[in-house]
Amino acid sequence: MAEGHRAVELARAVHDRARAPFMPLVSAHETGKALTVTVTITRIARTPA
Repeated sequence: MAEGHRAVELARAVHDRARAPFMPLVSAHETGKALTVTVTITRIARTPA
């Protein structure tokens, strides 16, 4: 369960970083436009405790 929660946190962080550069572009044009970013996690590397 904890690993699933961590995966969600990581996906949100990646999503925010991927989306951030495009937000000024989207807001400068039409406000009715939507920006969708999809994050796919292929592997979670384990870090030593």
